[in-house]
Amino acid sequence: MTTPSSNLLAPCPLPSMWQLYPGRRYRGSDSSFWRIVYHIEASGEADSLLSREPNVGLDPSTLGS
Repeated sequence: MTTPSSNLLAPCPLPSMWQLYPGRRYRGSDSSFWRIVYHIEASGEADSLLSREPNVGLDPSTLGS
């Protein structure tokens, strides 16, 4: 039998700086790529769920000129 806490993913530290990339992706200062799965703001509070993407490199066709 497993406990609920054993089914949770371990938290992942977030980069200190972000840069927006095409395709609604963000690149962190540690070169990791993330996408926002969920984001809501209400009464001055924000809640977000981020998904870390594999570092497979950038597809030149998705970059702007």
